[in-house]
Amino acid sequence: MARVVRGGIASVLAVLAAACFGNISHSYTHTAHDTFETKPPDCAFDIQSTGPSAAEYDEIGTVGGCSGTSDLAEYKEQIAPFVCRAAGDLVMAEINSNGVYCRGIVFHRRPEPR
Repeated sequence: MARVVRGGIASVLAVLAAACFGNISHSYTHTAHDTFETKPPDCAFDIQSTGPSAAEYDEIGTVGGCSGTSDLAEYKEQIAPFVCRAAGDLVMAEINSNGVYCRGIVFHRRPEPR
């Protein structure tokens, strides 16, 4: 009997995990006045857990939606299409109280003064 109960609990937990993390969806909200030329979907950008220098970057938007992961590299891969479409150069990744990445603030590097 104990095996059936344990198996039943494991099955329920597996279904709940799939429901929570199987349908990961993100969305991008543009918060800046300016827009920038879109980059290729596999563009390079930096990701970190602290904000960048205000002298070098401008905030341009946010990527919302919990990723289901606490791995920064995996989160970066998930949000890359949104960041590249927005022409982002850097993302400040934020975690929730469970240690899961749920929001990224997207920044665009200011052009070098001439």
